[in-house]
Amino acid sequence: MPTILLDENIDGYAEYLSRFMFAAERTDISSLVGVSIATFDQVGLAKGGPDEQVWDFCQQHGFFLLTDNRNDDRPDSLESMIRTRTVPTSHPVFTISDINRFRSEREYIELLAAKLLEYLFDAENIRGAGRLYLP
Repeated sequence: MPTILLDENIDGYAEYLSRFMFAAERTDISSLVGVSIATFDQVGLAKGGPDEQVWDFCQQHGFFLLTDNRNDDRPDSLESMIRTRTVPTSHPVFTISDINRFRSEREYIELLAAKLLEYLFDAENIRGAGRLYLP
């Protein structure tokens, strides 16, 4: 059962994303995939921790990180982790391409939820992809 871990900067959107991920029109695929959504608090990760810790946690627990703003401004940044530590079995990081549209446009969040479920349905074949942009 795949778990989407919401990055600390978007963890307030768990219920919002859930409404679209588990909407009636996606019940079949969301049930088949068995996806769940979690926040840092729910899994015991401290906010403000190093990106390396988040990367390691996701890989060790088989979680898929959903983020919108991890950058490459330090050697231990998430982008650096993706570039230097991704192996063929690594879980990719999902990145929201446009957080403003995610927050405000129903069509965008519907496309994002559908694409995310599509990726998770085929989870074994996206391992090692590094970063995947949504929608």
